[in-house]
This record gives sequence, C-alpha cells and structure tokens, in this order.
Amino acid sequence: MVIQTNKKTKVGRIGSNKKKNDLSDLLKFNGSDPNLDSSILKLFNYKAITADHDHLIVARDGSYMDLINIRGYGLYSLTYEQQNIVLSDYHRFLQVFLPDHKYIITPFPVDTSPQKSFWGERYIKVSNQLRRETNAIRRKQLQTQLYYIRIKQNNNILVEQMLHSEEFYLLIFGKDKEEVRDKRSSSINSGGEALIMNQITLEKKKEILFRINNLNTEIK
Repeated sequence: MVIQTNKKTKVGRIGSNKKKNDLSDLLKFNGSDPNLDSSILKLFNYKAITADHDHLIVARDGSYMDLINIRGYGLYSLTYEQQNIVLSDYHRFLQVFLPDHKYIITPFPVDTSPQKSFWGERYIKVSNQLRRETNAIRRKQLQTQLYYIRIKQNNNILVEQMLHSEEFYLLIFGKDKEEVRDKRSSSINSGGEALIMNQITLEKKKEILFRINNLNTEIK
C-alpha cells in the first residue's frame, strides 16, 4: 500500500477548522461496529464517517475528507497514442486541480467469487446426476466432468491467493462538507476522458480504510 503526497499537500495534513462542527449526523466507529476494526481510526486521525449520502470522513479536528476512486490503466497494454492521451490528461489534471490532495494505491485480492459460485453449483448438479446414473459410460463422463470442475475450483483459489489488483484513490480535504463536495466535483470533472474518477460506497470506503491499517489481513 502506497500513500503519495501531492507537492501541494503538507506532510501529515488532515485539514483544519476553527469552528466546531455539529457531529450529530455521524456514524461513529468506536468499536461498536463489528465489521470495522478500531485501528482504522489511527491512520487519517479521523473519528467518524457522516451518515448522510456523502459518507465523508470526519477528522478529529472537525474537518472533512473524502476518497474518490481513480480507474486504473494497464499502460503497457495500450498503444503509444493511447498512452499519450492518459498521460496528457493526468498532466492537465495536475495543472487544473490545485487543492491539496494525496494518492492512495492499495492492493486487493482478485475476486473470483462469481466463478467459484458458478462451478460450485455445477459441481452439485453433476454430482446429483452421477448418483442417479446407472449407465456405466454416462457415469464415466460425469466423473470426468467432476474432475475438471475440481481443477477449475482449485485454479480459482490459486488466483485469489497469488494475484492482487491495484486500486487507486484520491484523498481530498476540506474545512467543511460543502468544500469537500466542491473539490470532489472539481476533481471528477477535471480528469478528462482518460482520468476517470467516481465516488465510492460506504462499504467500499470502510473496506479501504480497514485495508490501509490492516495490510496483512485478507479481505473477502
């Protein structure tokens, strides 16, 4: 996991707010949520996530932060012209998007749940057919199917154990909700056609924060 600070961002900056905010609309993660370890409160020095549709991260000083997903590219799989478009859009983004921000790059296991579910259902179906089948030739065919299904399932497990995909996020800051919303809209609109950014769900946000503070913990 890598956190890269933009040159306009002060090291360790969380944001500041002279006026205390009303925190009555927050989802407070102080150990009451069994799905979120309390250690995730440490990295960004935050105390809560807002309970509104924005799900902004609230720092201990009352300022706000948000995480935005950046769609990744396999640059070496692109043509020279396509690479130039991506790099040019990123360069233009750095010139246009002036607020302080940080980049977070975090590895996540490759998810093969859909494949495992498909082959698991297939295995049950073929097993049931085998139990009912009395023809020797057909039974041999079904046993061969089960053999290859087991290979498929083992491959899916190996993929999850050995392969990881990198996910990219932009971390933005603001003294209040409105400032963060404005910066979020600005960043999304300034990315161009190649630098595509999107808001993320509350569950995904919690998963990212957990991953950052529990790098050796496998997330499913």
